[in-house]
Amino acid sequence: MRQFPGRTLDELDGIDWFRLRRAKQAEIVEEAEKVNQLYKDKRIDADKIPTSVWETIRDNQRILESADETPPERSDGAVRGV
Repeated sequence: MRQFPGRTLDELDGIDWFRLRRAKQAEIVEEAEKVNQLYKDKRIDADKIPTSVWETIRDNQRILESADETPPERSDGAVRGV
Protein backbone atom coordinates (compact mmCIF):
# COMPACT_ATOMS: atom_id res chain seq x y z
CA MET A 1 0.00 0.00 0.00
CA ARG A 2 2.98 2.32 0.60
CA GLN A 3 3.85 2.07 -3.06
CA PHE A 4 0.37 3.24 -4.06
CA PRO A 5 -0.64 6.00 -1.65
CA GLY A 6 -4.25 7.03 -1.93
CA ARG A 7 -5.29 3.90 -3.87
CA THR A 8 -7.97 1.58 -2.60
CA LEU A 9 -7.73 -2.19 -2.53
CA ASP A 10 -10.41 -2.30 -5.24
CA GLU A 11 -8.22 -0.14 -7.49
CA LEU A 12 -5.20 -2.37 -6.84
CA ASP A 13 -7.16 -5.47 -7.85
CA GLY A 14 -6.90 -4.38 -11.50
CA ILE A 15 -3.11 -4.10 -11.55
CA ASP A 16 -1.07 -6.37 -13.81
CA TRP A 17 1.25 -7.60 -11.06
CA PHE A 18 3.59 -9.45 -13.40
CA ARG A 19 4.10 -6.32 -15.47
CA LEU A 20 4.69 -4.29 -12.32
CA ARG A 21 7.25 -6.85 -11.12
CA ARG A 22 9.13 -6.64 -14.44
CA ALA A 23 9.14 -2.84 -14.23
CA LYS A 24 10.45 -2.93 -10.65
CA GLN A 25 13.19 -5.37 -11.67
CA ALA A 26 14.17 -3.10 -14.56
CA GLU A 27 14.34 -0.22 -12.08
CA ILE A 28 16.68 -2.26 -9.85
CA VAL A 29 18.97 -3.02 -12.81
CA GLU A 30 18.95 0.62 -13.89
CA GLU A 31 19.97 1.77 -10.39
CA ALA A 32 22.71 -0.88 -10.20
CA GLU A 33 24.11 0.27 -13.54
CA LYS A 34 24.18 3.86 -12.26
CA VAL A 35 26.20 2.68 -9.25
CA ASN A 36 28.49 0.72 -11.60
CA GLN A 37 29.13 3.87 -13.61
CA LEU A 38 29.94 5.79 -10.42
CA TYR A 39 32.45 3.04 -9.57
CA LYS A 40 33.99 3.17 -13.05
CA ASP A 41 34.26 6.97 -12.74
CA LYS A 42 36.00 6.45 -9.37
CA ARG A 43 33.28 8.42 -7.59
CA ILE A 44 32.44 5.54 -5.24
CA ASP A 45 34.63 2.88 -3.64
CA ALA A 46 33.95 -0.81 -4.28
CA ASP A 47 33.58 -1.51 -0.56
CA LYS A 48 30.68 0.95 -0.36
CA ILE A 49 28.64 -1.07 -2.89
CA PRO A 50 26.46 -3.83 -1.38
CA THR A 51 26.97 -7.41 -2.55
CA SER A 52 23.42 -7.52 -3.91
CA VAL A 53 24.20 -4.59 -6.24
CA TRP A 54 27.39 -6.28 -7.46
CA GLU A 55 25.35 -9.42 -8.16
CA THR A 56 22.81 -7.41 -10.14
CA ILE A 57 25.60 -5.76 -12.15
CA ARG A 58 27.22 -9.15 -12.84
CA ASP A 59 23.93 -10.75 -13.90
CA ASN A 60 23.08 -7.84 -16.19
CA GLN A 61 26.55 -7.97 -17.79
CA ARG A 62 26.08 -11.68 -18.50
CA ILE A 63 22.73 -11.00 -20.15
CA LEU A 64 24.19 -8.20 -22.27
CA GLU A 65 27.17 -10.32 -23.30
CA SER A 66 24.98 -13.26 -24.28
CA ALA A 67 22.75 -10.94 -26.34
CA ASP A 68 25.82 -9.77 -28.27
CA GLU A 69 26.86 -13.31 -29.19
CA THR A 70 25.97 -14.78 -32.56
CA PRO A 71 23.39 -17.56 -32.15
CA PRO A 72 24.92 -21.02 -32.69
CA GLU A 73 24.05 -22.94 -35.83
CA ARG A 74 21.99 -26.10 -35.65
CA SER A 75 23.24 -29.33 -37.19
CA ASP A 76 21.05 -28.67 -40.27
CA GLY A 77 22.83 -25.34 -40.84
CA ALA A 78 19.94 -23.16 -39.67
CA VAL A 79 20.55 -20.55 -36.99
CA ARG A 80 18.85 -21.25 -33.65
CA GLY A 81 16.10 -18.89 -32.61
CA VAL A 82 15.37 -17.72 -36.15
